[in-house]
Amino acid sequence: MTPLHQAHRHVGDLAHRVSNRLLRLQHERHLDLLEPGAWSDFRGLLPTSTALVGCRGVERAATTVHLLLPPLTSASVFAGVRTAVVASAGLAHRLGLDLRIITFAPDPSRHTRAAVTNLVHTETDLARERVSFRGGWTLSGTDFSTRDIWVPTYWSTAHAVDVACRVGTIDPARVAYLVQDYEPDFLPNSTEASLAAATYEAGFRLVVNSRPLHAFLQTQIGSLADDAAVFRPELDVARLRAAAERRSRTGTARVAFYGRPGKPRNAFSLGVAALRVANRQQKTGAIDYTSVGQPHATIDLGGGTPLRSRGQLSWQGWFDFLAETDVLLSLQLTPHPSHPPLDAVASGGRAVTNELGGTRGHLSPRLIAAPSDPSDLGAAVVEACERARADDSEATYDGSFVESLGRPLGSVLDELATSLT
Repeated sequence: MTPLHQAHRHVGDLAHRVSNRLLRLQHERHLDLLEPGAWSDFRGLLPTSTALVGCRGVERAATTVHLLLPPLTSASVFAGVRTAVVASAGLAHRLGLDLRIITFAPDPSRHTRAAVTNLVHTETDLARERVSFRGGWTLSGTDFSTRDIWVPTYWSTAHAVDVACRVGTIDPARVAYLVQDYEPDFLPNSTEASLAAATYEAGFRLVVNSRPLHAFLQTQIGSLADDAAVFRPELDVARLRAAAERRSRTGTARVAFYGRPGKPRNAFSLGVAALRVANRQQKTGAIDYTSVGQPHATIDLGGGTPLRSRGQLSWQGWFDFLAETDVLLSLQLTPHPSHPPLDAVASGGRAVTNELGGTRGHLSPRLIAAPSDPSDLGAAVVEACERARADDSEATYDGSFVESLGRPLGSVLDELATSLT
């Protein structure tokens, strides 16, 4: 990135923070006009705690599915955000309702709106004109139907809905909580962790992204997860099939690392240490190491062997890269169904990840789940490379693996829509 681009980004980030602060102040001034009540107990707890208490429910036919998201940019419209948009748009279409995307930030940019509406247009049957956007800090004083549907998908947005339900603004039976991780682990031993855990007990309908995450949730919240609807991750099957068809072999084992130093849950330093172990232990043939996800400086893995970063790839670029990768090391310290290792296995490759409560190791013979220790993970990378060298079968798309991760999202949405009518 050039100095000019860095300066532009800095100015843009500063303007965004200032705008967000002004909107929050405006929201606080509106709260000052409300009669004190049960909502007052939550004021100041978290920034989003009282975001929805100034709304007014009106008895009328439902008009809208409200999807609540954290701050949204065009670069964030993938993985969990992509799933939330597709699921909410699919639900809105089935119910004959509009989709309103609420973000707790200034309104998304024109480019971001275009990215989201294009996603809705290409992946669902909901018409573009039925999609709108609204800043979460601008909802005070607005009306909504008491029959509308609310879809939070991140703990701070679910907390806002939880508070609104506690004070009688929203009916919890009209909330479909799209759970894509166990988010109390994001901020352990904190107020935020306690509030995140409370969202699972708020009486919402739980819609869970993947059987492994559901299995982990059952260990944390027990019977509250029994009635959850579980769907498989929204992997890009067409591109995974194409990547499997393009796979080729070389004399060098090609190891990729999903390395994101800015995301603690991806355990970047642990992954680098594991690759150093693998580089030292491997004895049978050359290995080429490449990192993707976020840019970082080239790292010496020992003996002059480099780990070079290709940074963040485009969506198509990621699948092109998978076709040239034999083994992917991808770590995820929370139970979110992280797409990179799933993509690698589904496209006929092999993956190494960290085990988490016994929810990963059984998923596929081509997925090795090892303890979160450099020695164990490094040994697993070496083992995966040896298996890849010894396997002379043709790589194919693994549809049975994808199907084992949960029911089709469309089937889950069909049942959810029926239960909400």
